[in-house]
Amino acid sequence: MRDFEEIVKIVTAFLNENKIPYMVVGAISVSYYGNPRSTHDVDLIVVLNEEAIKKFTDFLTKNDFYVDADDIRAALKEKSHFSVLDNQSNYRLDVKGIYSELDSETFARRREINAYGQKMWINSPEDTIIFKLKFGSEQDFIDAEKVFIQQKDNLDRAYLERKVKELKLEMEYKKLLKW
Repeated sequence: MRDFEEIVKIVTAFLNENKIPYMVVGAISVSYYGNPRSTHDVDLIVVLNEEAIKKFTDFLTKNDFYVDADDIRAALKEKSHFSVLDNQSNYRLDVKGIYSELDSETFARRREINAYGQKMWINSPEDTIIFKLKFGSEQDFIDAEKVFIQQKDNLDRAYLERKVKELKLEMEYKKLLKW
């Protein structure tokens, strides 16, 4: 049975080696910038053209993941996400494309880090906070709070405050400022 770290490593190594642009988001970025927390999925934003879809599905299938190329194409066309199931564990990949100006801006601000003993692309702490405030569940706010607390001296506050205002997240952001 594969563990979470192994899945992250093999998928990001493949994307790196094949020069397929991506960034890891969600619980992994929260764990990197804030406090570790458990999760059962690897959230990714990936730029996939038809050639990359073929390479990605071939790689995933050869590595015992369940994926359907038609599901990928449909999700990208519908601007939604697709899931890739790991046949060796209870983990999955949740993958989406770049669908909005916010996605594009966030992607342009991604950072290369070293995690799990390898290089990978991850969204910035500011964008992690923004997306968590935007999604708005109780867990999302806790995640945003943890990142804010751990990174408060290193944040690009001007960018963060500009995006909070643009996205009308001022009330949620004010809750974070108590730290």
